[in-house]
Amino acid sequence: MLKKLFTVGSGNFVNGLGGFLYLIAVAKTLTIEDFGKYALLVFTFGLFSKLTEFGTTSSFVTQSIKLNQDHKASLLVLKLILTFLISLISLPFLYYYKMSTLTISTVFLIGLFSYALNDYLFAIFQLNEDFFKTTLVNSLPAIVKATASCLLLSGFFKVGLSGALSIYFMSLLSSLLIAPFAKTGVLKKLSLKEGIVNLVKYGFGAGISQTLNLSTPAINSNLIKLSSTFSDVGIFSLAEKISTIFSLLSLSIFTILLPHKAKEVKKTGKYNFNQIGFFSLLTLFSITIMLLLSKPVMLFVFENKYEESLPVLYIMTISAGIMAITTFMDNFFIIFEENKTLLQINSARILTLVVLSVFLIKSYGIMGASYSNLISSGISFLITAYAIKKINGKKLNPY
Repeated sequence: MLKKLFTVGSGNFVNGLGGFLYLIAVAKTLTIEDFGKYALLVFTFGLFSKLTEFGTTSSFVTQSIKLNQDHKASLLVLKLILTFLISLISLPFLYYYKMSTLTISTVFLIGLFSYALNDYLFAIFQLNEDFFKTTLVNSLPAIVKATASCLLLSGFFKVGLSGALSIYFMSLLSSLLIAPFAKTGVLKKLSLKEGIVNLVKYGFGAGISQTLNLSTPAINSNLIKLSSTFSDVGIFSLAEKISTIFSLLSLSIFTILLPHKAKEVKKTGKYNFNQIGFFSLLTLFSITIMLLLSKPVMLFVFENKYEESLPVLYIMTISAGIMAITTFMDNFFIIFEENKTLLQINSARILTLVVLSVFLIKSYGIMGASYSNLISSGISFLITAYAIKKINGKKLNPY
């Protein structure tokens, strides 16, 4: 387990480092207003890209293990269909914010289809527990962004808003280099239609839940823009993006725990929470370190350009840490096919976030958005813990 965590964690560290370097380069290169536009588009892309996944990855892994069936073709076709539908929604969004230039629209759509194919590869490698290749899916685009960051920071070349977005979205194509290695073992063949039905049936609830769970950055940036300016979006988004280091930690752990726990429950019929407790303590320690280092690092990297982001960063770090712990626990609901409960929990969190943000942003600006995130994260954690306590011990082995 620890060896797998080290492999995935190392890969996500590379991913996080590449993303962070590119964030620094773009934030230092663009004006605060243009960085706000960049952040709004990238965060909303994150939401749209999760809609192309929509629970199919987790469903693919659990159903393949549970039924020993080959869902590869069904997974690929379903992802392409979802991506096409989401691309139709994304174009009006770009037009609304006056960013529907030919360059931005083209790279945005390329990014969506590239993400869908990357997620397909990720699902196969996760099923095989080939975590080295799983990490490469995200690490290869991170390496491209890290390289671009070094060139930008060294003054080798400069980019505007369109150029920054082009590098971000086009970097996703690099993961296709490992596509030839995406193979599964000997599984029972099933029809394309039957496979799609199974993936949708068992992934729909979890898909909505995971999309809601990861929609926070897009919701925050869009609500702030509706009440304020792109500059405020930029100031808030920088802090939020830095705090999402915990999402990488939770992704590493979730990636490993899902197939591991699925096999454990299939064998024993019980869910062991000891590992969740250990990783939660690790997250709390990480929060403390990050809070101590935030101010000196921010001032060293950005000087006073984003000084207003510091109070937001403190609150968002705590909020992101709480959500990381909650994410570890989500695989319990997926394994025991309690997707409806997971959907209800995440719906409650998002509803709380939106309602609080509408009122608090008007009164407290970007700090109001921070408070809304902290409160909604805390509520989500408490409801999740209560639901697990209520369900655990009453469920029969789903396998």
